[in-house]
Amino acid sequence: MCPSNIKIETPCRMHITLIDENGELCRVDGGIGVSLEKPQVVMEGKLGGDLVVEGVQKDLVTSLAKRFLDHYGLEEGDYLKVYEKIPEHVGLGSKTQLSLATATILSKLHGIKATTRELAHIMGRGGTSGIGVAAFEDGGFILDGGHSFGPDKEKKEFLPSRASKAKPAPVLAKYNLPEEWYWVVTIPNVKRGASGEEEFNIFQKHCPIPSEDVEKLCRLIFMVTLPAIVERDLEVFGQSLTKIISLGFKKIEVELQHPIIKNLLNTLLENGAEGVGMSSFGPTTFAITEGKKRAEDLMKTASDLLNERKISGKFFITPTRNKGAFIEET
Repeated sequence: MCPSNIKIETPCRMHITLIDENGELCRVDGGIGVSLEKPQVVMEGKLGGDLVVEGVQKDLVTSLAKRFLDHYGLEEGDYLKVYEKIPEHVGLGSKTQLSLATATILSKLHGIKATTRELAHIMGRGGTSGIGVAAFEDGGFILDGGHSFGPDKEKKEFLPSRASKAKPAPVLAKYNLPEEWYWVVTIPNVKRGASGEEEFNIFQKHCPIPSEDVEKLCRLIFMVTLPAIVERDLEVFGQSLTKIISLGFKKIEVELQHPIIKNLLNTLLENGAEGVGMSSFGPTTFAITEGKKRAEDLMKTASDLLNERKISGKFFITPTRNKGAFIEET
C-alpha cells in the first residue's frame, strides 16, 4: 500500500574538489566532498488532484515534478510543499537535493520502486560529481570514482553535471567524521558560482588539467586526507584541505572568484582554522575546526571581514551529517 503523506529532510553537500579532469587513464571526474546537517531541504508531499506546488522555489519544483511524472507517464495528481531550501547557485548542491527530494516523494506516493541513483539519472543529476547523490543516500565524507572516458565510454568530453548524461559516479569510500569537528560555512554575497553556459565554457577552456597536478592531488588525498580521517587527526586533515586549493581544477575554480574569497580563506587560517576551502564553483567557503566555541569565533571573524569590506553574506556552523536524507512516511 502506498503512503499518502511523505516528508523529507535532506542534507546539503560541500564539494571539496574534482580529482581528475585530465582523462589520460580513460577515466575522469572523481571527487571528494562532505555532507552537512544544514542548510537543508525540507519538503512534504501528498496524493491529491491536480499537481499543486507551494512554498519556496515553487516554479523549479513544478518543473522537476513534471519531469518525473512525464518520465513515468503519470497524471499530475499530487501536492508538494517546500518549507526550507538550500541557497541556490552558491556551490552547495541545492538542485540535486531538491531534485532527489521531489523524485523520492513522488516515487513513494505512486508506488514506484527505484533507487536513489536511478532517480538521480532520471532527474539529470550526478553526471560529473557523485557527491550530492551520495550525500542524499548515506551522508558523511565521500570519495567517488568518476566516469569512464573516451570515444566509446560513458563520457566523451569534459562536462559539468548539468550538461552530462552520465550516471552518478560510484562511491569508493564513505567515512563518518567526528561530531566535534565543525564546519564554518560562509556565503559571501558576491557573484554566484558558474552555472549553465559559463560553467560549460570553463570546462572546455581549462580541461584537460595537466597530469602532474592530478598526480599530486591523488597522492595528497590518498596518503594524507583519507588516513587523517581514519586516524582522527584534524590538524593533518585540515592542512590537506588547504593544500587542495592550489591544485588541479580546484585551483582554477578559486582563481575565478571575487578577491574576497582568497582574503577570507587566508583570514580564517590566520585566526586558527585547521583547514579551509571553497565548495564547487563557490562562492561558498568553508573552514574546519574542533568544538562549537571555536567555530563561533571563526564565524565572527568571517562576519567581521565581510562587514569591513561592506559585503553581506550568510553564515552557518554545522557538523558533518553522517547519515542520508530523513524520510518519514504516513
